[in-house]
Amino acid sequence: MKNTIRDRKDFSLELKEWLESDSDKTLLALDKVFEDRTFAILFMFLMATSALPIPTAGVTDVFAVITVIFALQMMLGKNSLWLPKRWRGMKLSKTFTTKLLPGLIRMLRWLEKYSSPRAIWVFKGKISDALIGFAVAILAVATIAAPPFSGLDTIPALGVVFISAGIVLKDGAMTIAGLIIGAFGISVQLLLGKAAVELFRNIF
Repeated sequence: MKNTIRDRKDFSLELKEWLESDSDKTLLALDKVFEDRTFAILFMFLMATSALPIPTAGVTDVFAVITVIFALQMMLGKNSLWLPKRWRGMKLSKTFTTKLLPGLIRMLRWLEKYSSPRAIWVFKGKISDALIGFAVAILAVATIAAPPFSGLDTIPALGVVFISAGIVLKDGAMTIAGLIIGAFGISVQLLLGKAAVELFRNIF
């Protein structure tokens, strides 16, 4: 992430204008337009489905794996996505452009009402980027590790959504809140997992 602070309040509009423009809708185009914010946009998109409190039958695990890959790139200090050649010209699916991105825009509009440029120090420096990328990777792994149909993937995924929203809105307090939410979600997983193991031992 670059340290320049953009106009937070116009970000949802900026994303909407890009979506409605005649420009190519590819991952490479998304990266060129939004630069350092591309990682956060993709994190939000990929993890938003897991953040919904509904059973997904493991389908969203694929999104979580991709999130880990992009988060590792962020940890390594990349300011733009590294994409295999065959992915660079790949157009975003119709579902992405007509349903998922519009939903993301609506969510950003709602968050912008309660956001302000707070705790900007959270986004300064490569160490900060590496720590945020590491946190996103851990939370994505936590969503994969959650037992199917348990709903335990919801809280870590919600943490990623808030972390990412804080990045694109330049609201460090929101990103910190996402880290807290994610840590709480992992704690719940560990506590319930420990309880399940103890129950299993008592029965057998």
